[in-house]
Amino acid sequence: MSGASPYTIAKELILAGRMKSLEELMLIIKKTNLANDAHIGPKRLNRLLLNPGLFTIEDAHKIADLVGVTGKHILDLLDAEYILRQKSKKKK
Repeated sequence: MSGASPYTIAKELILAGRMKSLEELMLIIKKTNLANDAHIGPKRLNRLLLNPGLFTIEDAHKIADLVGVTGKHILDLLDAEYILRQKSKKKK
């Protein structure tokens, strides 16, 4: 897997059930590359990552197409990220 693209690595981890949140996806795929490849403006992507509830289904499918997984896989990561963010807000 060492020479594999970040998208291929992400796909394998998602399909194996080893990636649990959008934050983990961002550890593998650079935000700038994802923004450019998904045709999502970098500023908008940053805003979406800070507030996963703002992602649209279209955004999720753009990312899914790049990674090579279903939109549901990305929506599951978004849901997990949203829940994590909500829990951290409540702790403050």
